[in-house]
Amino acid sequence: MSTKQRASVPNQGKHQVCPKPSSRSYDGVPVMKPTDVSTEKTSRKRKHSDKTTRTPDDSPVTECHDSSPVKIRREHASTFVASEDIAVKRKLDILKRSTLRPIVIYYEPKDAKLPSQYKWRLYPFKNHQPLPIMYIHRQSAYIIGRNAKVSDILIRHCSCSNQHAVLQYRELSLNNTRVVRPYLMDLKSMNGTFVNGMKIAPLTYVELFEGDVIEFGLSTREYVLLHQNSECLQRNVT
Repeated sequence: MSTKQRASVPNQGKHQVCPKPSSRSYDGVPVMKPTDVSTEKTSRKRKHSDKTTRTPDDSPVTECHDSSPVKIRREHASTFVASEDIAVKRKLDILKRSTLRPIVIYYEPKDAKLPSQYKWRLYPFKNHQPLPIMYIHRQSAYIIGRNAKVSDILIRHCSCSNQHAVLQYRELSLNNTRVVRPYLMDLKSMNGTFVNGMKIAPLTYVELFEGDVIEFGLSTREYVLLHQNSECLQRNVT
């Protein structure tokens, strides 16, 4: 090629720019441009993205046509840190104490009073064998039952209720004098309360006297009511 012919050809040499590829066919089969391949990939991505929706926390939720609930991944759950609020902690402690504490179903009457004249006692027996004495003159009322949290006199027999009965001291007028007498009330127990072998009516005050024998439920234990001046005790002393 002559010098004139070389000069007539522009951009020949190292800085020659190749023309852009166009769509061609090879043996009748069309050959796609590189740009066509990229556009096809982007169209596929768009179709895939149309099937999913985005939640406010950028977690994908797949749309499904069945009635099953959609599961949402909580990616930031591990970064949650519980804050220690003193006021909230105090309220939770109060709530735990109030919910775990059993409710006392009995309330003392207005004439409840501590015994002053006699120091009453319960002498328990099991199979005619004496057990430790129970001194019952230090309170105006004694709840008897299986629940150790509310019962003043604990009875562990399975036939007894959690709050089985109550021993209540009440002040009344007798011959123009004020005296304090012991009463027994069954708190609607499952198997009843017995005085001298007779079942007493529930939720009714029954006056007790010296020497009465009390039984609870199906327990074989017997509780004899006496005081410090009982005649049988004086005989044993002498």
